[in-house]
Amino acid sequence: STHHMDHPAETDPDPSNEVFLGVTESGGLPGDTVTVSIWADLGDEYSMYSYQMSITGFGGDLMSFLSADTLGSMTPSDWLFAYSADNSGGVVITAGAGSESVTGSGNLFNLSFVLSSDVADGDFVDLFFMDILLNEDDDVSYNTESGGVLVLSYGDVSMNGSVTAFDASLVLQSL
Repeated sequence: STHHMDHPAETDPDPSNEVFLGVTESGGLPGDTVTVSIWADLGDEYSMYSYQMSITGFGGDLMSFLSADTLGSMTPSDWLFAYSADNSGGVVITAGAGSESVTGSGNLFNLSFVLSSDVADGDFVDLFFMDILLNEDDDVSYNTESGGVLVLSYGDVSMNGSVTAFDASLVLQSL
């Protein structure tokens, strides 16, 4: 019988310190206000008491930052939440902290933007992370997923980029 050697160097020493963060995808018409959510999957072991992160990618003339909030998110209501945006540089910096920890998975906060009236349908404004820090913890490995906003054409209600009879039925259902 062959003896199987384990190679501990190939495995993550502490998988509980692996955190997943992402940006949802949204869509809107030129001039619309659109909202994306920043989500986190912290696993069952990790307790987050603070975070700071920057979301970037909306520079240029495609869309401008409007506001950020934690409505309907897993961020506890007594947490401090702050943000500052630099529209010219296309970066919004967010920070949250509280005495009650956040665990598990869900949305952390929402970002709202206004699409320029000049954007062309089919344009996609990519939103991605920079400078993530949770609990001021250097031992965490972050897996991030970018998201963003798809510019729709009038009539494309299902947000798949093409106008179909299915879109027409969705419009009729909402009347």
